[in-house]
Amino acid sequence: MSKGRLQNNKVRGNGGAGVTISSGSDPDVRGNALKENEHGVHVLEGGRGRLSANTIEANRAAGVAVGPAAGTQMSGNFVQDNDGPGVTVSGVGKAVLAHNEIAGNGAVGVLLCDGADPILEKNGIRENRSHGVHSCRLGRGRLLRNMIERNGACGIYAEEGCAVTLGENYVQHNEEEEVVRIGASEPTGGEQQLRSLQADDDVGAAPDAETAES
Repeated sequence: MSKGRLQNNKVRGNGGAGVTISSGSDPDVRGNALKENEHGVHVLEGGRGRLSANTIEANRAAGVAVGPAAGTQMSGNFVQDNDGPGVTVSGVGKAVLAHNEIAGNGAVGVLLCDGADPILEKNGIRENRSHGVHSCRLGRGRLLRNMIERNGACGIYAEEGCAVTLGENYVQHNEEEEVVRIGASEPTGGEQQLRSLQADDDVGAAPDAETAES
């Protein structure tokens, strides 16, 4: 559907995605429980959609997979305990992730790849099995005022050639010693594009990453 609303439904146990948003579609998806599907939500190339206050958990792949040229907006969702990444954003597009709780997923919290350039603002990205945020294959993105903590590898891992912009994030208590990496070695020429604030820096109070109610 190109417009319309999907609200307060339980979508569970499907062989494909719980919700698929096709090219040109811009639905309002809110207050749903999307569980035990392949992806919780799959936004195909050129899709949009507004996802708010959904519980997206225990899916077999990514909680939310956003494809190229998608303008998806995510706000106030719980994306948790999925077998794969919490959220993947791939290909050039302008997705916005704000005030989401992305936690306990079986891979990275958020994966940015293939030129993806989303805005991540005031999210809680925590206790994921691998990196909190992983940028690869020329992934970009702006990470602003996120709480990224207690992940199983780095808080933020940016591979070489990934121009990620950071501002006022709290990146703390992750398993890997290095908070930010570029490639497999110590940062060299690209480190000026990647700045991370530790919890004990003089930056004032921690951001209040808001979460949706289940």
